[in-house]
Amino acid sequence: MTAKGKQLEGLGRLLKAAGVKPTGTEQIIRTHLDKIQYDAGRQHSEIVETVRLLQEELAELRHSHSLSLAEIRTATDLMRNELEASSTGFIQSLRRAKAALATIVLIQIAILFILLATLDGDIRLPNFGSAPVAAKSPAYPGLPAAAPTQTKS
Repeated sequence: MTAKGKQLEGLGRLLKAAGVKPTGTEQIIRTHLDKIQYDAGRQHSEIVETVRLLQEELAELRHSHSLSLAEIRTATDLMRNELEASSTGFIQSLRRAKAALATIVLIQIAILFILLATLDGDIRLPNFGSAPVAAKSPAYPGLPAAAPTQTKS
């Protein structure tokens, strides 16, 4: 005997014990079975619908996850490119500043050399390998000489 048959037999005994007549028993059992089958079919369809909705949600989550990963990669690449560009720009700025500073130093040296040349018509550059250079008198042409001071005797 199958499990279903045992259930029906048990239900029949229960109904007999309750005092239900055999002719009505079959109808009660059929109605009960129909109700059970209807409920089981409805629950099955609800479960199938829930599984389908969960599968759709899972697909959406996977898609959203892959989009998020792509956005993170894009943002990371963008930040890396910006960092490389700014560091390259900073290095170029440093090179320009170095060149500008070297130019300013050369201009200052040239101005200093020109000032020395105008003050002293004869610029003598030190010659480190030969005889010492004679010192020039402190009096410059064109400048008034110091007034003599009177001493009290």
